[in-house]
Amino acid sequence: MNSMAPSFPGGSIHKYYPYKNIFYKLNKAYQFQRGDTVAFSNEITRSMITKLSRPNYFFFKRVIALPGDTIEIKGGGVFINDKYIEEPYTMEPNSTFSLPEQYQWSKDHGLEGLFLEECQKVTVPEHKLFVLGDNRKNSDDSRTIGFIDFDDVVQYLPFPEQQITYYEGVTPINHSDKWRDTSKDYENLIKLKKDLCPVK
Repeated sequence: MNSMAPSFPGGSIHKYYPYKNIFYKLNKAYQFQRGDTVAFSNEITRSMITKLSRPNYFFFKRVIALPGDTIEIKGGGVFINDKYIEEPYTMEPNSTFSLPEQYQWSKDHGLEGLFLEECQKVTVPEHKLFVLGDNRKNSDDSRTIGFIDFDDVVQYLPFPEQQITYYEGVTPINHSDKWRDTSKDYENLIKLKKDLCPVK
């Protein structure tokens, strides 16, 4: 699928590490970082995949916020702990919005998730992750399916390793080759949305 384009286009290959490995079993699991990508499966995603007739699929998204972080969407920008985050991996700048239509679809199909409204702050609970797709206009993610439990994760790729070249067979892969220049993102956001969250 294309929810993680341009970093991970639909049908592309990439390396990953199994999360539920020997270190996990020894209670020394990998410590997630913002920017990591994770594949995961839980009751909600399995229900969605079944209804979409796509068996044996995992959801694959990017870690945006960690336990204890506050997250807020304002004018298409993402703010973690009240600070705007630059996201070079997204398909378009400042393209993160709430998804009421997708949330309604989830509710209509009995899939109750987290609906993150514009200018609504939420805190990530302990042992949970807030994840988003890089193609924000075409992604079912924590905006509609809620937080992801650490135990739902089956695979991960650390953020630093997405910025170096590695090989799948003889094919060189560097996900950051497709990333954008973010130097003007915040400036443009403020110009377009002077009052991101007006005081009521």
